[in-house]
Amino acid sequence: EIISVYGDDIYANLGSEHGIRPRFHFAVYPSADRIKSEGLDPRETVALVEVLEIIGVRLSSLRVLNETGTIKPGDRLKLVDIEGE
Repeated sequence: EIISVYGDDIYANLGSEHGIRPRFHFAVYPSADRIKSEGLDPRETVALVEVLEIIGVRLSSLRVLNETGTIKPGDRLKLVDIEGE
């Protein structure tokens, strides 16, 4: 899950505890609240992001590779690719 967005600085509640590493790619889907309030399709992604750095056991920084909407806290993540494997 996306926990904070400050401009280009995006953070997720995934970290070393989850076995992720830099360069893992995740699709970003809108949160349930956004689906209701903004009328978004829960099956459509709002962005594709890449893990930049593992900061802690449950914290990592992300960078946007492709954005089709706005990323907001609470949005969900789904692993789509492990670059280099």
